[in-house]
Amino acid sequence: MGPPFFWSKSVVSDRRARIIVPVAELLIHQLVLASAARNGDRPAYWQRTPDGFAPLTYAELAVKIIALARGLIKSGFKPQTKVGIYAPDSPDWGITYMAILAAGGVVVPLDQQSKYLELRSIINRAGIGMLFCDPSHYQDILELELISSQFPDVICIGNTDGEDSPMLTTAKLEAVGGDESIILPEINPESLAVLIYTSGTSSEAKGVMLSHANIIADLEAVRPRLPMTEEDRFLSVLPLHHTLEATCGFIYPLSCGASIAYGQSLKSVDVLADIRALKITVMIGVPLLFEKMCAGIHRQVSKKALSTKLYVDLGQRIAGLSKWILDLSVGKVLFRALRERVGLDSLRLFVSGGAAINPEVSRFFDNLGIVLLQGYGLSETAPVLAVNSERDNNYHSVGKPLEGVEVKILDKNEAGIGEIAARGKMVMLGYYGNEDATRSVMQDGFFRTGDLGYVDSAGHLHITGRKKNVIITPAGKNIYPEEIEALLESSPFVSECAVLPRKRKTGEEPVAVVVPDFDAINAVYEGEKLSDEDIRTVMKAEVNSICEQLAEFKRIKDVIVMTEELPKTSTRKVKRHILIENLKTLGQL
Repeated sequence: MGPPFFWSKSVVSDRRARIIVPVAELLIHQLVLASAARNGDRPAYWQRTPDGFAPLTYAELAVKIIALARGLIKSGFKPQTKVGIYAPDSPDWGITYMAILAAGGVVVPLDQQSKYLELRSIINRAGIGMLFCDPSHYQDILELELISSQFPDVICIGNTDGEDSPMLTTAKLEAVGGDESIILPEINPESLAVLIYTSGTSSEAKGVMLSHANIIADLEAVRPRLPMTEEDRFLSVLPLHHTLEATCGFIYPLSCGASIAYGQSLKSVDVLADIRALKITVMIGVPLLFEKMCAGIHRQVSKKALSTKLYVDLGQRIAGLSKWILDLSVGKVLFRALRERVGLDSLRLFVSGGAAINPEVSRFFDNLGIVLLQGYGLSETAPVLAVNSERDNNYHSVGKPLEGVEVKILDKNEAGIGEIAARGKMVMLGYYGNEDATRSVMQDGFFRTGDLGYVDSAGHLHITGRKKNVIITPAGKNIYPEEIEALLESSPFVSECAVLPRKRKTGEEPVAVVVPDFDAINAVYEGEKLSDEDIRTVMKAEVNSICEQLAEFKRIKDVIVMTEELPKTSTRKVKRHILIENLKTLGQL
């Protein structure tokens, strides 16, 4: 027999039996528990230990989810209670998430980068009634005096102080949750399941309300584009409070019977070490990560003999031509030795989201024998709206809209570019406690994304920028910063950049803020001692040279060189509003 399950019309308790209702009618936790019934002794998670990695099986996962859910109910938990999770990414994070849903609650994932005052603000705005945190935050949270009649419980994830401690822990709740007479509630799939306060790049985050049905609909639409099996090993490197990782890097792999491991960090050297150690096959990341990995491989190759460099260059050309002319991926064979040398031989699929990726990076990995697919979506859409597929991988687009997603372009200009609006079962219930904000983004059932783009003749969706980021010149022409940023970031001298507006008497002009890649600059100017002023001169010359490819009105009017990383959200998006404020304070904007 498989792991124990609660009574339900839509999930059965024997792993050999089949789900007896359509997947679309399941709840999020039921989808994962049904997978656990099929995959009992297979690893669900790889837990990092001093001696390497130890598996947590699907059978063990199911037992812990059910026990914690029952323990919550035993302690007086009420359906639709909003529960925050403020803890590092780990199997315990996932168990807590699923147990809250199984007990009928609403999960509020909290950003680990949030300061305590930000945390308190979200707790108050969301009406959180319970908070799970890791031991390192427990005392600090209590000292913030968060506990009140509206905030009764702080629960520590794990078992830290033993049975006699007054601290409430998940271990204690799991212990009392062994009572099989506790029946978990039946839940309406259309009810609120997750409340997400997005890590916004330009304004105060709004609470995005997603139902079980929203997330299930997105999962089922993603499945044909990103096939995954129980043989896959998924490396999770993006924060779980982010909707992309929660839906596609947590719920989806578990629903497929795949196993998950959590990365040490987003540093490319750590990512590569984890890929090698665990023989990872699939990973979702942001463009910056893949660009760093691509640059690292190029650096390794550049240190090799001329014959190796020629082999890689020629191989890339052959792989690209075979893909284009014959629709064959000969890179898998041509570059097997190179993939093994850099520790990527187990990988079959990368997925990039969160921002536009340089098409040449996608092309490079695809030719190398590792498929890299770019997708698009927002927290408000649970999140995926479009993604490329292996058989139809358009490096310049975010792919075709998913099955069940209707996209239209609003207020098109002469080039066919306008605001992207989408309709589908994955579109959110609305913004929590903010009907005005909800009405402002919904139009005839379509969600107005705030992103600009167009659909080409083959049906691929292209993103040209963010509506609120558009720079309008004195002549009334529109400049899309993302277009220029992609061009600048193709330079080996540019580690990262942001194109911002500088106000003029009439209209605005584009200014580039660039962070140099000092390793690349030093490699070219080897033996020369470059001063700060020399670096600025090099960077300005590089930017001006690149901008010669652009129309006159799009060219950068000034270059600001920064030596520190640009301010970012936890998903590595530049916080433009903070950067603009900082530069205005310094008198540079």
